[in-house]
Amino acid sequence: MKKTIQLCPSCDGKLVVRRACPHVIICCDACGKNYPQKKYKELIDDYWEEKLAIYR
Repeated sequence: MKKTIQLCPSCDGKLVVRRACPHVIICCDACGKNYPQKKYKELIDDYWEEKLAIYR
């Protein structure tokens, strides 16, 4: 399954999903700005669910 790619509205950098127990953080790899999960929930697709499950 191909993962979803979304760009940061502030700088057009790539948004990434990171786990920070007990939360999942969506942030920009370039500028570091964080975004709410509800706004970018499509980023947490099956690909990320599987990767994040490793750390549970």
